[in-house]
Amino acid sequence: MNRGSEILKIRHGAALYTDILSAGMYDAFSAIWELIKNGWDAGVRKNADADYEIRVDVDLVSRHSLSGKLPALIVRDNGEGLTPPSLDLFLSIGAEKAGSASRGIMDQKRIGRIAAFTCLKNVDLGFWILSATSPEGAVRSLHVTPEGLSQGEITSQWVERDDTILRGMPKKGTFTAIILPNPKFDTKRMKALIEDVQWRIPRRVIANELNLFINGQKVDAPLLETELIIEHNKIVGYFDKDVRKKPKGIRICDAETGVVVAQAKDMSDYLPYPMGRAEITGDLFVPGLIKHQRTDRSGLAPNFLRGRTWRGVQLVLHDHFCNALKVLLGDEAFLRSNPISRTLKDVAKQMGTVWGQPDHGIEPPPGLNPIDRSPSGKGGNKKNDDDGKDKKDKKPRPPRLQRFSYGDRTFFLGISRLGDNQTAEMHGGNVVMINSKDPLHDKLKSAPAALRLHLMASIIGAIERKNEDNSNDPEACEQAIQRSLVEFFEKRE
Repeated sequence: MNRGSEILKIRHGAALYTDILSAGMYDAFSAIWELIKNGWDAGVRKNADADYEIRVDVDLVSRHSLSGKLPALIVRDNGEGLTPPSLDLFLSIGAEKAGSASRGIMDQKRIGRIAAFTCLKNVDLGFWILSATSPEGAVRSLHVTPEGLSQGEITSQWVERDDTILRGMPKKGTFTAIILPNPKFDTKRMKALIEDVQWRIPRRVIANELNLFINGQKVDAPLLETELIIEHNKIVGYFDKDVRKKPKGIRICDAETGVVVAQAKDMSDYLPYPMGRAEITGDLFVPGLIKHQRTDRSGLAPNFLRGRTWRGVQLVLHDHFCNALKVLLGDEAFLRSNPISRTLKDVAKQMGTVWGQPDHGIEPPPGLNPIDRSPSGKGGNKKNDDDGKDKKDKKPRPPRLQRFSYGDRTFFLGISRLGDNQTAEMHGGNVVMINSKDPLHDKLKSAPAALRLHLMASIIGAIERKNEDNSNDPEACEQAIQRSLVEFFEKRE
């Protein structure tokens, strides 16, 4: 009996492309963004002229000759087109090996164009690609269908520039256009696409900046009203407070390409506090991330996040970014919901009776707002109710800090999430943040007097540890705390 080897052929089912590599990995908005990024990358490969402007247009048309009487969604770029090297890569589904080099700065897995199937109501019809690689002359037309891909085939033909299927395309120049017949998009959903995509466009200006137009409207990243910029060790961040009803947090971007690779709010376990808080918006640019993005573009690969390189990033963020972000964040999210907030107000008020009323001319560092909200600066507005909104205009009021006195100085008191074993911490010279996660808070809730004493000692301790006379002497600091507590209770009696 002959036991020699034989080669068995593998068959690809059409569902591999319509379900697993498209709908199983992308929603419709993410799929369009993949096509936009492919167009962006085509412009990067072409961009040898400093005056060249990379442009991608996304347009919904009422009908197209390739979709009959049905609407069509067109994603067009002014890049190099499917040149022979680009076409060779296009005909290769997936990279040859993990981490293999590509011709573009964003091309990694080589499956992004398969995402187009997610956008079609009838995937069996497939989609078309029109590509011009020279300023004039014929244009290549490719028809991509699930059945064809399962057979390893794509239909290609050349058409002249006056062909009806090229209506709306540039008469001259290079380009690539993807025609999606009968898409899952209407006028209403196109508006939603704009709102989604603008949060995928990086804010940082890079050499190969994307100019994106959707239905003729220029789409840019949302502006930051008051921008906080931090830079260290080639890591750059642009931050602000997110005042939307549903804040979305910081976007993690690849520094070289500017591409958004992850959302910080989804990475709380891998980022130092408060990077994962949704109340801070902005972009954080870290070098070398694009190659570590997950295949489905939903974030960074878990193995990378557990590795040494990312731990180094975490240390830089912790040491050089996080304190400034805590100041920027303030205590708005905690003061309205934390169970110890009322106790803090009582403590601040009692400290005023012992050490005098605070100076309302003193302000906290930039990024933290004082308790005073009225134009006169003398206190609250009676029209404001407890839910943080003005009853007249329904606008959310700014975050509040409790102003208080200690010794002969004015300080501000707030709540934040600090590190383990920290009860309180000084910020910016005159702001004391109480640790919202201090386990003693819950244990002492049923003992108000003990909780007030604990908070008082924590506040005074944070101040005295920053006192020049006590900063390097724990024993002197402890003695100063005890003297202040005795003074407090003696004057209270």
